Amino acid sequence: FGVNKVTPRCLGSSHLGKLVEIRGIVTRCTLVRPKMIKSVHYCEATGITSSREYRDVTSNRGLPTPTTYPSRDIDGNLLTTQFGLCTFIDQQILTVQELPETAPPGQ
Repeated sequence: FGVNKVTPRCLGSSHLGKLVEIRGIVTRCTLVRPKMIKSVHYCEATGITSSREYRDVTSNRGLPTPTTYPSRDIDGNLLTTQFGLCTFIDQQILTVQELPETAPPGQ
């Protein structure tokens, strides 16, 4: 990883979007869960397929979008989600603690 080898204390915004090696201890780890980034909906009454993208503060693709999930179209017709056409990514949250031998004295 070369220049991208950091401790949790040195991790900064300059490392966003880059592969980094973090020297530390994983203290907490969540399960890997799917996160929907694009949903596809079909309206049986009109035969129209529509899609919606979802972004939150953790995505690097633009400003966050509202998280409301559509169940009806503009005319009030019921929408059916086409899960096979939706796009998901894996999401996992890790909590990393600094190694005791790399922490400054007195910390």
